[in-house]
Amino acid sequence: MDFGDEQFLVSANHVVKAALESMKSPSIHCVAGPVELTLHPTLLEMNEKLDLATIKLRPAEIAALEEANYHVFRPPQWPPPDVEEKDGIVIVGAPRQWRVERSWSELQFGLITIAGVASVVKPHELVCQIDPQSSRPYQIDVQSDDAATELSAVREFSGSSGGPVFLILQQRGVLVHHLCAIICEEAMIAENRFLYARRITSIQRDGSMTTA
Repeated sequence: MDFGDEQFLVSANHVVKAALESMKSPSIHCVAGPVELTLHPTLLEMNEKLDLATIKLRPAEIAALEEANYHVFRPPQWPPPDVEEKDGIVIVGAPRQWRVERSWSELQFGLITIAGVASVVKPHELVCQIDPQSSRPYQIDVQSDDAATELSAVREFSGSSGGPVFLILQQRGVLVHHLCAIICEEAMIAENRFLYARRITSIQRDGSMTTA
């Protein structure tokens, strides 16, 4: 996210916590596209109760992400609009089943977008019922003979924690997307599949958080 004077990544707290644990090994690196993240404590804001974390970035790192064709979200307003039940949303994730280890230093991801509605809205949480049949897979363009291979049907969305959830609103006749939540877990209830996401209204423009 880029607010002009402040830039940071947003993820789930448990994802960043696992990355910190893995980086105790000198052979493990944490990256966001072309940017290597140090995860120094002074750059982190972590909230276990909210299951949210932010990682500060420098303007040069934002530029490097955009140069590599990564989308940097610049909120049209902050805090984002309130989410109401039955509002349209779009979820983006990277299911674990589509990860392919190309080599010891290269991991290929498959991404999926899911259009749906907010089923339950709580002060700090969204519950989204999803239909795998309505999902759309995206393939990462890699220098590989397998780049054109069709992705298999997604069976589960585990591994998508930390992915974004966008609220889709029509404003003055234009569809506008607002980052509103971060995926935190998946659940099956009576053969229905749900994604739970943590709302990001507690995140301030400087990346700090409040539970008020």
